[in-house]
Amino acid sequence: MPKHSTSILLIALCLLGFGLRLYSLDAVPLRGDEAFSVQRWTLTPLAESLTAIAAIEPHPPLTYALFRGWGLIFGAQSEFALRMLPVLVNMLGIPAMYALGKYLTKQPAVGSLAAFIWAIHPFQIWHAQDFRNYGIWGGLSVLTLWLALRVLHSKQPRRIDWLLYTVASLFTCMVFYNELITIGTLGLYAFAIHYRNRAMLLCWSLLNGAIIVITIATYLLLQGNLINSGAYGGTTGGFDLVQVWERFVPVLIFGETLSLSLQEQFNPTTDWWLLVTGVVIASTIIVATQRNRSTLFLLFVSIIPLIVLSVISTRLGIFRPRYIMPVAPAYTLILCYTVVIAWQANWSRIGSIAIMGMLVVLSATSLNNHYHNPAYLKAPDWAGLVDYLVENTTAEEVIIQTSVDASFGFYYEINAVPAPEFALPENFDQPIPDVITTMETTADAHHSMWIVGQTFPDWQNAGVVEQWAFDNLQLVRETNLAGLPVRQFMDYTVLPTELAPQSLAIFSDNITLAGANIPSPTPTDTLIVWLYWQPTTQTDTSLTAFVHLVGDVNPATGSPLWSQDDHPPQQGRVQTDTWETDTVYRDVFTLPLDEVASGTYTLYTGWYNPATQQRLLLEDGSDAYALGSVTIP
Repeated sequence: MPKHSTSILLIALCLLGFGLRLYSLDAVPLRGDEAFSVQRWTLTPLAESLTAIAAIEPHPPLTYALFRGWGLIFGAQSEFALRMLPVLVNMLGIPAMYALGKYLTKQPAVGSLAAFIWAIHPFQIWHAQDFRNYGIWGGLSVLTLWLALRVLHSKQPRRIDWLLYTVASLFTCMVFYNELITIGTLGLYAFAIHYRNRAMLLCWSLLNGAIIVITIATYLLLQGNLINSGAYGGTTGGFDLVQVWERFVPVLIFGETLSLSLQEQFNPTTDWWLLVTGVVIASTIIVATQRNRSTLFLLFVSIIPLIVLSVISTRLGIFRPRYIMPVAPAYTLILCYTVVIAWQANWSRIGSIAIMGMLVVLSATSLNNHYHNPAYLKAPDWAGLVDYLVENTTAEEVIIQTSVDASFGFYYEINAVPAPEFALPENFDQPIPDVITTMETTADAHHSMWIVGQTFPDWQNAGVVEQWAFDNLQLVRETNLAGLPVRQFMDYTVLPTELAPQSLAIFSDNITLAGANIPSPTPTDTLIVWLYWQPTTQTDTSLTAFVHLVGDVNPATGSPLWSQDDHPPQQGRVQTDTWETDTVYRDVFTLPLDEVASGTYTLYTGWYNPATQQRLLLEDGSDAYALGSVTIP
């Protein structure tokens, strides 16, 4: 291919990869780890992050410096601007994959296919759109592999090649410590191909030994206490042999977002690995038949890091594909090399097309799912939740965040939420009595509290906050925002400020309507109505209260009634034939609006005997009181 054609192709592939990484970049709010990066890396002065933050989180100093510098230049409130950092660095992987594939196999077609697959790579795109250092590492690792080959495969490596590899390797190690696994893999490969060239091995060993020493010294300086205290146990589960072929190989090629549309044929957690892993194994065998240095390199990079991570994961909970990002280019190159080998052997061109088709179709399917399938959203709508709290809370209330998610804190801090907030449970092992004591203290200090989010189900104190609130307080509002439960609880005692200046209505000289509050409809299409009943006397039988939404004739029922909620006071907690006459009762009505057409309606309330359906009358002889009009958008 002419040089100018190659340049045009690379530019086109880079534009394709850039466009896919920009698409929907800010469509989803920051997830918890991203928000932590903003709060602890970007917004924290470097002197503090290199001491206090680094002491509890095992990341190299360059990560803190990069994210801090990016925040100082572009700010820390825009998801789009924040995520552009990993997008841009991850883009290095596209031309680097072309150079690596071409240099490794001496076939430009392999490099072109590899660059194309890297441009549409779901796993890389997911991390490139994530404000963490994994996407950055993914781009740098390919560049480092290519520069390493320029040294190892040259009879007389130039000084510039040594220098470029040294800078890239050390830089990458200072972004993510697991790059040391790559250096170790390259060391074994260097010994395998240069075991007779002592001078080369000595230079390589001294250079990489220095990089390893610097990296380890940096870790001991910043995170040495994690070793001594054993405080860091990882972020996920430990080694699981079955996951090696069922999860790692498929995820490192197609990410963790394979479309649900394939579930009938391939279950994403069990079955679809049969196709992907099987093709990778077959491709590896085909590549191995070439019996050259390229084969050896691909085998080393695809297998050794996985073995090393498996060993480490027997002690630490870090058995996740993202912790061996440099393996991803090896799998891509194996498949692309197989496509070219099969195409060149005319009898197997169908197989070549099939493999390439699988790569494109499943990548596109996984990407579409990543962009558009709500089942694979990387984060709940924390921004929407905070917007809702801005509109509906007051400074006298308190918010309890049960998810202990940094995303909530991030969006809370950049918005003017009136109510103060805190996290409870504070962590997975906070004693249940401590949680209950905190709830009791909070309820004594605040007449109204909001409980948002959901505790991780595997925490031993999961559900304690919610259960205590249900047992001791009145649930006055409940909704759901993109999977995030939102509940408002209040003390059963009614404050004078909740009541109207004068009574609104009296029903049959038995019950006084002392006040009413109609908050805005909830995001789950329900209308909440708070009514305040003050008994004048106890009734002979237990009565039922109602709130009806009335408008023009409802075509579905042939009546003007569109929605309703009928129940004894406080859902049966009290009865009108036994309630206290010197008490005001707050009663909450919930009217579903999902089948209510847009328009203006009138809300009516009243009482009736459920046995006879006879209603109590007002002073004017009517049997329902009009609370007011409501407009449904």
